[in-house]
Amino acid sequence: MEIGRKIYYELATGNVIQDTGERSGDVIQTTIEQDFVSYISLQERLPNSVGCIQLEYGQYANEFLLYSLRINPTTLELIWIPRNNGTIEDAKTQKIKQLNEFCNAAILTGFTSNALGTQHSYDFDYDAQINLGGMLNAITAGLISEQSVTWKASGLPQPHTFAQFKEVFGAGLTHKNTNIGKYWALKAQVEAATIPEEVEAVRW
Repeated sequence: MEIGRKIYYELATGNVIQDTGERSGDVIQTTIEQDFVSYISLQERLPNSVGCIQLEYGQYANEFLLYSLRINPTTLELIWIPRNNGTIEDAKTQKIKQLNEFCNAAILTGFTSNALGTQHSYDFDYDAQINLGGMLNAITAGLISEQSVTWKASGLPQPHTFAQFKEVFGAGLTHKNTNIGKYWALKAQVEAATIPEEVEAVRW
């Protein structure tokens, strides 16, 4: 599947707040509501103060590589602004920044685990990560007298044995490390690129 980028911008000024970039492969289209949860740059904004433009996959690929973008808030015209002469080092810097944002968004989206016998989804935002680690420490230290803990699975609180909870924690850790590993691999490809087209070809 190929998904084009979404451009979020300030309605008042046209300044770009978030470029979600393009994605391909085993990916799904996110909603505007999900993006406001995933991207820190959007979390601090009021939704009614932000506009969104959806582009097709590959649309304006060269322009995004070489220029900064601003939106005309009245006509919604895309205004391309030269970025330090559009050197390859500039392109690499922008691409690595983009990959880092994609990595964080992918991690925060959450993960799945079959610890309860069937597949369930688990939250993995910053608070959830801290809480998972804290609960595991409490279990390991023997601070919990019960033989199970209640944890939210697929949006509902459900009892987990200690073994099941540890399996969930392991799935979350694997999820995080997999995305971090993907980021480092793609970053290495960007750093090794010798022409702008090679930089643009690196996709999350």
